[in-house]
Amino acid sequence: GTNNNLIVYIGGAFMKETDSNFTSVFDITTQIWSIPVTSGNITSRQRLYIHCISSRNGIYVYGGNDNVFSMLKLD
Repeated sequence: GTNNNLIVYIGGAFMKETDSNFTSVFDITTQIWSIPVTSGNITSRQRLYIHCISSRNGIYVYGGNDNVFSMLKLD
């Protein structure tokens, strides 16, 4: 759904053979960060190119890793 009061932060890092993936949500009205309930590996390692777009139907994340590219949708 659409909520103009939320900022979704999708990120991670790869350091010394260790992946760090996370998704957080910031509510600009309450000024509170939260961790949403997710399923699957929505923040799988995506490096080289990452593009995101937000639409009424969700958030789309497109990225690539070693000549393999994927597109993820967050509802």
